[in-house]
Amino acid sequence: MSRNDLEALNPVAETLRADLSARNEARDKTITQSRELIRHCAECIRATHRREWAVVDDKLALIGRLAQTMTERIRAYPDLYYSGYTQDALKEVAEAHLTAAIIRGQPLPAPADLKVESATYLNGLSEAATELRRFILDMLRREEQHSAEAERLLDWMDAIYDQMVTFDFPDALTGGLRRQTDVLRGVLERTRGDMTLSLRQQRLQNALARAEKVALPPAPPLEEVRRLLLELSQSLQVAAPAGQHTPLAALRDEVQEALTESATPPTLRTRLESALMLFESDHPELTLRIQAVINALSNAGV
Repeated sequence: MSRNDLEALNPVAETLRADLSARNEARDKTITQSRELIRHCAECIRATHRREWAVVDDKLALIGRLAQTMTERIRAYPDLYYSGYTQDALKEVAEAHLTAAIIRGQPLPAPADLKVESATYLNGLSEAATELRRFILDMLRREEQHSAEAERLLDWMDAIYDQMVTFDFPDALTGGLRRQTDVLRGVLERTRGDMTLSLRQQRLQNALARAEKVALPPAPPLEEVRRLLLELSQSLQVAAPAGQHTPLAALRDEVQEALTESATPPTLRTRLESALMLFESDHPELTLRIQAVINALSNAGV
């Protein structure tokens, strides 16, 4: 082999070295930009939870520009484009867009709109569904009433999970979607349990509130008390005619005064109990009427 043949290897090596140098430079820039992209996606999702929609719109626009710049740089290098750090960043892009769209009630962007692969889109959609749990819990904590909006987001979680379980493909194609689907199932069941508990607590609180507003039943009628007082008054008028100044006459006057008032005086029962002991031996029939009045007052809560 001649020296010229050996030297022919040099330009080949230089071509390979230049290609790998370009790939390495593109790789380094992609890793740096993917980290920046993931950070902006996290900030966008945080702003979505806070309902800062102006910030969300600005972040989504910035995310779109950064993702386009990153993918255009490595479009000529499929190995870099399909590497884990690139697809992870694009998955976060999909998650940020999908989370914002679901929570705001907007149409879901398609994979072509986000310029991501099918597997990347599915993983982003699954993670967006898990983000809905946090939004639902925040909603239940802030709002007094069980929210219909929380029910809507739970329906979205259900719908996404129902679709995820139908993608039965090897993990090499789906990027570990099966594991992400299992995570989503656990998050969905916990969220459903939390919402069920919240709904039951709300129903209990509403029942207690209704019970507090129910008016208390009116006090027992005092017609029986007045009837017995009239009978007692008549008996006292016979036992203590007008003009006398005796304990019976004093009791007679108090009973007549009680009959003229709209409400029974609270001291009447005490006065009657004292009279019961005073007249028990000399006026047995009168004491029976006094006892009947005392019993009626007790039944009426006086």
